[in-house]
Amino acid sequence: MDASSRTRVARGGLSLLLAGAIVGIVAASGVQNTTGLAVTLVVSGVVALVVGKAVEQQVLLGIWLAPVVAGVIVYVFEPDALLTQSFLLGVIGVAQLLFSQAGK
Repeated sequence: MDASSRTRVARGGLSLLLAGAIVGIVAASGVQNTTGLAVTLVVSGVVALVVGKAVEQQVLLGIWLAPVVAGVIVYVFEPDALLTQSFLLGVIGVAQLLFSQAGK
């Protein structure tokens, strides 16, 4: 795996970890009506992507997917299942980060 591929895989893993943290915070806060929150998360992710592309900010390009994934998870799953989803996103994110480093 070349350096560019490792970077993309690591960015994906970081985004999943961040999405897991966002979903975990939502689960811990006990918010019940999550439709507005889900829309806000998705819109903020799209704004981060647009701004990241416009100013070529690598940090924003690396994490824009996290609020989008978190928004979809918050919208699709019941509030009782969000903590489990947060844990799963974190595990997959860590696995992806480890995989990105294994190809060196």
